[in-house]
Amino acid sequence: MIVHRDIAYDDFANKIIACCKLKCELEDIVITYLHSCGEKQKTAPFKINDQLSLSTYLEDEPRGVLRIYMVERLVENHNLCDDQQVLNDECGRMNMNIPNEEREGNHAQDDGTGFCKDMSFKNKQELDIALKIACVKKDFRLKKVINSCSVYCVKCEHLECKWWLRAVKVENSDRFYIKKYKKMHTCGSKHFTSHNPHATAKVIGAYFKDRYPEGKSPSTKDLKNSIRIELECNVSYWKVWIGSEIAKSLVRGTHEHGYGVIDAYSHMLRTSNPGSKTALKIDENGRFKYFFVAYGAWILGFAQMRKVIAVDGTYSRSKYGGVLLSAVAQDAENHIFSVAFCIVDSECDASYRYFFEQLRSFVLDTPELCIISDKHQSIRKMISIVFPLAHYGCCMRHFGENIRNNFHNASVVYHFYKAAKAYNIDVFSDHFNRIRDLVPQAATHLECVGFHRWSRAFFPENR
Repeated sequence: MIVHRDIAYDDFANKIIACCKLKCELEDIVITYLHSCGEKQKTAPFKINDQLSLSTYLEDEPRGVLRIYMVERLVENHNLCDDQQVLNDECGRMNMNIPNEEREGNHAQDDGTGFCKDMSFKNKQELDIALKIACVKKDFRLKKVINSCSVYCVKCEHLECKWWLRAVKVENSDRFYIKKYKKMHTCGSKHFTSHNPHATAKVIGAYFKDRYPEGKSPSTKDLKNSIRIELECNVSYWKVWIGSEIAKSLVRGTHEHGYGVIDAYSHMLRTSNPGSKTALKIDENGRFKYFFVAYGAWILGFAQMRKVIAVDGTYSRSKYGGVLLSAVAQDAENHIFSVAFCIVDSECDASYRYFFEQLRSFVLDTPELCIISDKHQSIRKMISIVFPLAHYGCCMRHFGENIRNNFHNASVVYHFYKAAKAYNIDVFSDHFNRIRDLVPQAATHLECVGFHRWSRAFFPENR
């Protein structure tokens, strides 16, 4: 029988009933399996009775053979004696080969944590996180009694409470399963406060990891409110933020992992996007330095456009910082069209030289090529080296914002944009003379930069 890993428990059980051609209801079957290491250790079979135990079974490698029991439930049978009726009830619950004292303990009132005897976990860390999340939800405290490589035993922190749990490691595996479990809490909660010591950032991250799908994530403020409402626990804003970062790393991977798989990402990118160009540069210690990407569709699209490229950099807000350099063009509908991007350590001569050298592999150095950017000295310097035939110009938007911030005159900014966009020298002169009349210092500054750097009328090519 072939099933998907994400199959629901009810669908899984119904599929078993259909494949085995059983004439029973969903509640009348018990599904168990014996772990591959269970025969040596003589452990009881693991039950599959909910979504969690089903997911655990599907993640096991190798998976054990399923054992299906069909239970006949007796509603009324006045012919059976009391002893026989009790025996049938016990068989229906499938609690064979379990001592009487343990069987009676399992009938105790549930503490609401969702744990049960023989429940298994992928490793000890998963068991520890699950216990701490249960502690935060049900507001009780744990105290570790044994924490070794093969045994994990905890009890309630309150001296008079009888709650305790003992889990052991499956031989030749990282899995842990609950061997003994006392569910009853006799301590109450009157001695507890809203500040639970088990509500660490790691526990918060594990609790909220299902709320981080691909795309937009919940804000730290929303997570803090969810903790207060769902868990009735007060946690600091800083701890919630750290927990959210841990949740992101659990779902999307860590930053270190991302840098480690760049080679694989480059290969998959070139395979799925024929004609794409990627380049990775590392330093002498084998650490990441530069990474360049240009998709095949970008390269083909730019070949049909005007040879005008705008280059700029923006700072990355990730853990390791860095700068994202980008080159964009403009299509026939005045939409931004990406050409390439590159991750570098900083905006300097070396990084811009690497970026332009990679760009040179598919952007021809011709007199028709115009490269527009802000007044960063490294950009201007490296363009003259890598693209000696191209023309360099200043971005009028950056220039206009500098004029606004330095001279604080809206009229000067208005006439600057009119002059920069003018195709005719006479129109340019009219607006520039108005700038000179309003703020002579601004006109002097624009003359020092050079008209051919920022105006259409004096630019050597069509910018």
